[in-house]
Amino acid sequence: MGATGNDNSLDDQPFEDSQSSSTSPNALTKPVLNKSDIDSSSEYKETDDENIDDDPNTEQQDSLDTALTDSKKRKANEPSGKKTANSALTTPPIKKQKVNNSTSKGQHKAGNSKPKTAKERLLAASAEDTRPLPWGNPDVWAEGADYTHNGNVYGMLLDEDRGERAYMDEHIVITRAGGGIGKNNSGEFCQVKDHDSESGRIKAFINNQMNKIPIYLIIGQNNIHCPSRIPHRYCGTPAHHITDHWDEKSNSYIVTKLRFEKMDLDHKSWYAAEDSPETFVLTDIKALRMECPKCNVTKPQVFASGWMCLNGKCSSFWTLNGIEAPETQEYNLAFLKERWIFDGFLPPYSLRAELIQSNVSRGLTFAATRQCWEGIVCNLCGRCNLRRHWDAWRCRTEGCPFEHRLPMEEISASSLTGNAGYGFQGHGITQDKILEPSIKREVRKHGLYRECIYQLGDGLTIAHLVSNDAINSAPGGPDDLFRQLQTQDHGLERLPMKRSVVEQTYSRHFSHNFGMPYDYVVGHDNSTSLADAPEGIKEAVRRMTWAAKRTVPVEDFVDFNEVLVIGYMETMKMNFHDDGEISLGPTVTSISLGCPAIMKWRLKMGFWCGFKDKARKHYDPVQPILPGCRKPEERRKLNELAKTASTATLDAAAQVALAFTKGESKTPPAVLELELRHGDYMVMHGAAMQVYYEHSVAPTDKLRFGLTCRYVKPEMVPEDMRSLGDFTLDPTNAYDGDLELYEDFMKKYKAGSITKRRIGSVATQA
Repeated sequence: MGATGNDNSLDDQPFEDSQSSSTSPNALTKPVLNKSDIDSSSEYKETDDENIDDDPNTEQQDSLDTALTDSKKRKANEPSGKKTANSALTTPPIKKQKVNNSTSKGQHKAGNSKPKTAKERLLAASAEDTRPLPWGNPDVWAEGADYTHNGNVYGMLLDEDRGERAYMDEHIVITRAGGGIGKNNSGEFCQVKDHDSESGRIKAFINNQMNKIPIYLIIGQNNIHCPSRIPHRYCGTPAHHITDHWDEKSNSYIVTKLRFEKMDLDHKSWYAAEDSPETFVLTDIKALRMECPKCNVTKPQVFASGWMCLNGKCSSFWTLNGIEAPETQEYNLAFLKERWIFDGFLPPYSLRAELIQSNVSRGLTFAATRQCWEGIVCNLCGRCNLRRHWDAWRCRTEGCPFEHRLPMEEISASSLTGNAGYGFQGHGITQDKILEPSIKREVRKHGLYRECIYQLGDGLTIAHLVSNDAINSAPGGPDDLFRQLQTQDHGLERLPMKRSVVEQTYSRHFSHNFGMPYDYVVGHDNSTSLADAPEGIKEAVRRMTWAAKRTVPVEDFVDFNEVLVIGYMETMKMNFHDDGEISLGPTVTSISLGCPAIMKWRLKMGFWCGFKDKARKHYDPVQPILPGCRKPEERRKLNELAKTASTATLDAAAQVALAFTKGESKTPPAVLELELRHGDYMVMHGAAMQVYYEHSVAPTDKLRFGLTCRYVKPEMVPEDMRSLGDFTLDPTNAYDGDLELYEDFMKKYKAGSITKRRIGSVATQA
């Protein structure tokens, strides 16, 4: 099973109660922590004394690394241990040694603050973990994981299992199917709703059992049930198969449980305790299995108290001799000790997938497909790595030299024109959609550009300047810039999101900033000065400056001092967001290169629905009633009521007046949609634009670059970084919209070298 890159982007979703199942055939582990997070030992680890001394956590980590390394060397020199027969039904420990976090509140107040970063938390947990070291090392490991798909289950995360009676030993794992966990009135996590046997997740597990499809389990470092310390944040295990599934009671709710058993019982598991003896696996011990006379479903005797029906839909469920069984139960030792000889079905995917290689038969655009930006497993240390850099995969284990490059053949913009299948020769036609009737459009031209100006009211404008083939193919034009971005190193990389639900989720696009630092959703602390930017980037700034001056009032325009370059591969996108940082000026201009992209605008939730909070319980009469908002007439009446009524009365009235009907979408609809093709410009202007509206960008094909210019207020930037934005346009070299191309076009027409039929088609488009 191949490792894949994290896109929680985000689209990135958090694990439900830190226990997640995957139904994606290519999604086993997805690294999400950055280089500052803990890197376990390997033969490539750097030993530079200065680096070690600078890290206060190094001593703790080194002690764990040394212990693991010494353990590995000791095993290599020891003769194979004597195997002992498994004593019949010896009671195994159900509860494993917990990580003891004994730091008191008083200690924190005294200055010993809680570990805040992922690395600090991980090191603290490792230092206080009293479990034995593992017998071996995982073949594949990662600093993060993520799973979702349909059909069957291919991997399951076992990190912080909050279910009752969770169990794990060298050969078997018993755990919940996942879901239904929440906080009770005391703030403790527990089961808060029944598992639904008809849910896609539970059906997928049952499909795996019925169809004999093995599953890879990923053990997280928060798993307290593992018999040994877990050396990395997430570690892959050998393939398991599901032997049984059943329903049981937990906190008065029905919970579906699963019993996994390792397929290969002949070899010791790497996560077995270091000094545990070799054992013969007995396969003649079997738990009692009976068919329920009421539901005709056969289940094993899972608990020591006796056999009972464990079908949550049966009227006899969870009863012993006709009486409801207590929730406190101990496992039947025969059920824990039984072992099944798996009948030879292999996992459909390898835990360590082969590295992706280029192939002529796959076409020029293969290197930009989703497969080529998802994660891979390091051939040297076994770590799963997302593709963070545009030019290559690089292992993030400190000191590991592994990298994998996939040559990207140059892709022409003409091969990415989208559904139309051609570029424009005359004035291009837009596929823009006005989805809010109050938005007004003005159409005009400049040379061979078609200019569409959309008025959203209150001085807010969005302009779309449509390019064509002649403009794009001119020297220094969009075709040349698109070529340079593919063939030259512009430092594009995926950066950790600054405001993600899951810590260290990486962006779903590659980017690099030139000029003033722009502190957007992923941040850019290492911006390159505009003076040192490649000539193609400077030319793009000249052209975007022209586009902005064409559509923004002269008195409002300020020269740009920042440009953000974003690269998208297949299925990458940018979800709804705003450019509302207080350090920015009112104008944002972009140029689109490569495949078409759909850019949408919508009102932010509060302005659309009128409530202050996400739960929509508290009405806000101060918010303006904007075009496209929901139920404007009702809101005007509520605003009048707010002048005399109490807050409680107003909120109650809003709950009724603004209630959603059954089936009505609770997401703000788009008000404007632009199709940005290769060479097109977008200019949005107005300080309130980023206050009221948010926008998204979704490319329609495999490769696109978006370059966006802004003005960053110098006074909002540290003084020593202000020079990064120093850039003065040469007025003698300013872009004029390629007016000569239009004049040349008309001269050729008058001279007869362009037929009337062709110019007629151009005029029709215009």
